[in-house]
Amino acid sequence: MDKLASLTIVQSISSVAGVFAGGFWVWKRMRAEYESEKILSLLARVIVGAIVFGGVSYFVIYRNLGVWVWGTVAGAGVAVYWWCVNSEWDTWEWLDGLTAGGLVVGTVVALAGLKWQQAVGYGVGVGVVAVLAGVHRRWRWYVSGKPGLVGLIGLMWLGLVQLLVANRNNDGLYWGGFELSQWIGLWVVVACTVVIYLRGGRRVTQDAYNLWQKTKIIKKRSHRE
Repeated sequence: MDKLASLTIVQSISSVAGVFAGGFWVWKRMRAEYESEKILSLLARVIVGAIVFGGVSYFVIYRNLGVWVWGTVAGAGVAVYWWCVNSEWDTWEWLDGLTAGGLVVGTVVALAGLKWQQAVGYGVGVGVVAVLAGVHRRWRWYVSGKPGLVGLIGLMWLGLVQLLVANRNNDGLYWGGFELSQWIGLWVVVACTVVIYLRGGRRVTQDAYNLWQKTKIIKKRSHRE
C-alpha cells in the first residue's frame, strides 16, 4: 500500500508538472502577440475544461483511458473556442499554439503513468509539431497559408497514437477489431485530413484533373514497357 501511495503521489506531481510545462510552452510562444494575463486566463479555462470533460467521459460515459484522453481534448477545444469567440481571437491560430503544449502534457502524464508507448508517441509528436511550426509556411501545396495546419497535424498525430498504441492492453468493447477510442482516433485523422485539404486553398476539380492526367501518363508508360 505504501508503494502504491508513493507511486500515486509521484504520478500526481508529475502530471501537475506536465500541465505547467505545457502551459509555459504555450505562453512563451504566444506572448509576443497576446497579453500575458489573457493567455493565462485562457490556459486556466483550458485546464478546467479538460478536467471536467475528461472526468465526465471517464466516469459517466465509458471507463477507458483512451476515451478519457479524447474527453480532455474535447474539453480543451470547447474552452478555446468559447474564449476565442468572445475575445475575437483567431481560433485556428490558437489551435496551432496549443497543440504542442498539449502533447507536452500528454508526454509527461504518460511517463508518470508508466505508459511508455504513448509517451514515446506523444514525445515524437512534440518534435514533429515544433519542426512544422517553423517550416510549414514554405510548403507550396498548402496554397492558402492559413493558420491551423500545425494544430490539425498535431491532432492527427494524437489520433494515430491512439489508433496504434493507446489501448491494446485495455479491456473494452470492440467493433471491427477497434476499441472505441481507436475509432475516435481514426475519425479524427480522417476529419483533420479533409479540413487541411479544404483550408489549404486547393481546387478539387483541378486536383482531380491533375491526378487523372498523371494516371494516364503512368498507364501509357506501362503499356510501352
